[in-house]
Amino acid sequence: MTEDQIWHAQLDLASRGLYVETTAVACWAPVREGALGEKSAVVPLCGAGLKSGLARP
Repeated sequence: MTEDQIWHAQLDLASRGLYVETTAVACWAPVREGALGEKSAVVPLCGAGLKSGLARP
């Protein structure tokens, strides 16, 4: 994953009301990019973005 993909994934989650810290967003970014195809998965999202703020593009 690139930093830009992680940044966009963090903004995507924030638009859904989830303010997640950057390292946890790294779990969501590949799913958002279609890594699972038609499969489903539980993606752990933890930590508060308040500590680390938004990822830098």
